[in-house]
Order: sequence, then C-alpha cells, then structure tokens
Amino acid sequence: MVKHSNKLKRADRRAPDPGVNVDDFEPTPTIKPSEPYKSFQHNQQQSSSSSKKKSGLNVTTAVLGKTARIKKAKAIERADKTNQKFVINKAKAERKKLMKS
Repeated sequence: MVKHSNKLKRADRRAPDPGVNVDDFEPTPTIKPSEPYKSFQHNQQQSSSSSKKKSGLNVTTAVLGKTARIKKAKAIERADKTNQKFVINKAKAERKKLMKS
C-alpha cells in the first residue's frame, strides 16, 4: 500500500505546478563570442604527420579495405536474395488476386 505522501511526490514529478507558466520566465541574454567561429583545418594536421606513419597506415587501410569490400559484396548478395523473395511473393499475391476475381 502506497503512503499518501508518496502519491503526492509522484504527482509533483509527473505534472508541473499549474500556477507556473513558461511565459513567466525571461530568457537569459546570449553572450556573443568576441571572435567569429573558425572551422578546423584538416590540412594542417595531415601535413604534420611523417611519411613513415603514412606508409604504415596505407598497409592497414588496404587490409581493412579488402575486408570491407568482401563484407559489402556479401551484404549485396543478401539484399539481392531478399529482393528476389519479395518479388516472388508479390507475383504470387497478384496471381492469387487474379484467380479470385
């Protein structure tokens, strides 16, 4: 059995106080930054890396690229199979409709 005070606490959490309106609160003024936003320059970061690191990365990306291509090919095959099933089921449904009419 739930105590009456707990019921009141739950009611307070569920619904806001009807006496308070959103219009009663004034929005806080926004502070504009003194400097405009500058987008991050990716070219600066890439030029600072050494050539040894780049050659090492190319090997790993080639391996990852190969596995990604294999996964993509398998996903395309699965999609083709499901698409074929969908087309076959749709054709069967149309045949049933024609047979009934």
